[in-house]
Amino acid sequence: MILSSGPFPFRKKPKSLESLSTFTIHPETFRIISYIGFWLMVVVGAILTFLYVPNEEISHSQLVKTFGYNNICILFDYPPSVYWTAQMLNYLQFTFFLYLFLIWLRNYKAYQQEIVSYSFFCFSSVSTIIEAILLSGFHMIFLINPSVNIIGHSLPFVGFEICLVLHAFQNFLFFKKAMILPSLVQNIGLFYLICFVLVAFLKIGLQIEALFHLKFFLFPILALRAVDLSWLVLGTIAPLFFSFFLRRRTAPITFHF
Repeated sequence: MILSSGPFPFRKKPKSLESLSTFTIHPETFRIISYIGFWLMVVVGAILTFLYVPNEEISHSQLVKTFGYNNICILFDYPPSVYWTAQMLNYLQFTFFLYLFLIWLRNYKAYQQEIVSYSFFCFSSVSTIIEAILLSGFHMIFLINPSVNIIGHSLPFVGFEICLVLHAFQNFLFFKKAMILPSLVQNIGLFYLICFVLVAFLKIGLQIEALFHLKFFLFPILALRAVDLSWLVLGTIAPLFFSFFLRRRTAPITFHF
């Protein structure tokens, strides 16, 4: 970049017109920040909910009436928790949007270097757009009170679940196509993806069934809680460990200015 160009040149002439500034950044850094921030938001929500909301109200919440038990959303439903966690979510969405963009940029650079195919890059682009749209609607769970509209309150979380599934699938395909991985790592990745997809769509199916009063599944409450816990582990804890692993084993994105 020539620093002296433009209508207002520098007072002193640069020593080198060809000098470049190099900046490197790893996409996984932002995913780590997002997931740690999510669990920090959960802790803040839990503290404020159990301190200020009566147990009687929690045990008879709209979530209990709809699903038969309280899921993690109960921590974001009552004031003052809903005010503080909604503010925290603003920052988490920003960091996760940056992560999605950097992942797309990684895929674009891989396509330019003919590491991945054009069809994969197209899939990555469409998937990233869908993921960003679904992620942008996540904050609606804070705006729509479950006692007023439980469907409007819950569907944004369903969208978030679909977002994570799409992204897990996109990441798995990229590393399978772009990198030479040990067979053990590939098998772990495939096993994780299969488990996560099955658990996520089972959880989504159970949510849709409860929201619209369908009778496809007749699972006991204990089984429903097990599905919820499995989703939390696979969707919000396992990716954090993957990010630490990938941050150490893959190269960052380099920008030249």
